[in-house]
Amino acid sequence: SDLVFSEPARLLARLHATSGAATFRYRFAYVPEARRANADGGHGRELQFIFGAEGVPGAGIFSRGDREVASRMRSYWINFARSGDPNGPGLPHWDAAAARDRLLLITNDRTASADDPWSERLDRLTGESKN
Repeated sequence: SDLVFSEPARLLARLHATSGAATFRYRFAYVPEARRANADGGHGRELQFIFGAEGVPGAGIFSRGDREVASRMRSYWINFARSGDPNGPGLPHWDAAAARDRLLLITNDRTASADDPWSERLDRLTGESKN
């Protein structure tokens, strides 16, 4: 998964940011409350939150917290589609990636801009590790 999804996305974001373009990355690690006993990860899990699958059988988005995360995700995507900037009123600020590994981290505990917690792991994968 790191070699197929995570590192290529990071590389493209770095290249895009180097051109001077605003670049935004995220890591979606939120698990709906109904699925927390059997948390299954996976690429694309955030799509049900972006495209409004609340209440759809199997989506597992039922709690108030789940709906709040879904609403926030849709707001970011709509803002980005309108202006190229996902930030907006009432949303936690999403830092542009720039040349560093910044991203929006969406977990069960918070939504906030942060350094990519996987940077060192991905650096080792690509041979960039300083250790």
